[in-house]
Amino acid sequence: MKPQPLFHRPTGPAGEYAQLALRGPYVGCAGVCRYCYNHLSHGIPLTKWTQARPMKDFLKRLEDAAPALMGDRRRVFMSFGCDPCQPCEEVHGLTAEALERLAFYRLSPHLLTKFGRRAARHFDALQRDPRARFWQTLTSLDPEQAARWEPGAAPPAERALVQREAYERGIETGLSLEPTIYPAATLEIIEVLGCITAHISLGKLNHMTLGQVRAVDPAAHPVNWRAFLGQARRIFAAQGRLELRDPHQEVEPGMRTYYVKRDLRRAA
Repeated sequence: MKPQPLFHRPTGPAGEYAQLALRGPYVGCAGVCRYCYNHLSHGIPLTKWTQARPMKDFLKRLEDAAPALMGDRRRVFMSFGCDPCQPCEEVHGLTAEALERLAFYRLSPHLLTKFGRRAARHFDALQRDPRARFWQTLTSLDPEQAARWEPGAAPPAERALVQREAYERGIETGLSLEPTIYPAATLEIIEVLGCITAHISLGKLNHMTLGQVRAVDPAAHPVNWRAFLGQARRIFAAQGRLELRDPHQEVEPGMRTYYVKRDLRRAA
């Protein structure tokens, strides 16, 4: 069976994150996120999905495909299928090598992770490109809540420290606040980390049902999405953020922005 192209243009909700994305560099993810799309939507057992391995011939395929995209202004989202900064990166180094090769072909990376300090090893590479992006996903700043949903990921306090480091190094920072499981927790993230975050992407449960949420936390409640979005927008306004209608809109460096994903807008 012929492998899928390494670079692809995402559609649907994924297309709100990126116009161009890279498959790999790993198959599977050690984050053990209970809301993982790959795990829930494709029926892959979590115990199997978390045994990450390098994608076959990843670097060769990257070297074959990248020249045709030389200088493309679309940022390259590093992966929807895995966390590119997960522990196996320290063994295989495929993300680090991919960042170097993207730089050679003048392609700007968009790195999204939940692995805190493990991601900081890539800051030198990201700092060399003023268009590079470093985003993190957070569901809660409460360590117990976070561990319930993302037991393999870095603790939220570690992610907050890494967000500050990236911001202070002049890297364009972002937060992907999706899924929103506990509205109060998401609003707290916006308030606490907004000062060190250039862009915030805000979503709801995405593909999850309330039943799937309660399978992890029986105490979870239905969310009034209209009220939640209203509260979030008030905080964004107080932070002086511009709302983007197009998630890929280019803005002036230093401008603070936010984007409300379509699922949340429809629900509200």
